[in-house]
Amino acid sequence: MQTFDGVTYDFAPGTMLDTLALVAISYLVVDFAWIAMTWSSSSIGTPTQPMRRDQYVRNLMIFKILSSILFPLSILGFGLYSVYYVRTVCEDYPYQAQDEGPLFTLICVLLFTYSLELLV
Repeated sequence: MQTFDGVTYDFAPGTMLDTLALVAISYLVVDFAWIAMTWSSSSIGTPTQPMRRDQYVRNLMIFKILSSILFPLSILGFGLYSVYYVRTVCEDYPYQAQDEGPLFTLICVLLFTYSLELLV
């Protein structure tokens, strides 16, 4: 049981980090699927007869532009909040230090790479 601003929460703080890792893996899978769809749609037709290839590629590019901004931005915001939560609110969690271990290191590396991705 954790108390934050007078409200008691009954969940382990590790679940926030697990959720963040799951969302990051989902984003990676969506990105790989986008690459496969772009490769598949660009192989339609020939260079001189594109057979409406530009219609498919244009829609995929619009999706990539929007998703490459919104997904990392939401993951970055949620990750920063979860790191803040783990370091400040969960100080007295009796089982382990929450800002140690491989999952927390993975989250910090993901936050760094997503911030670099947004800067580029």
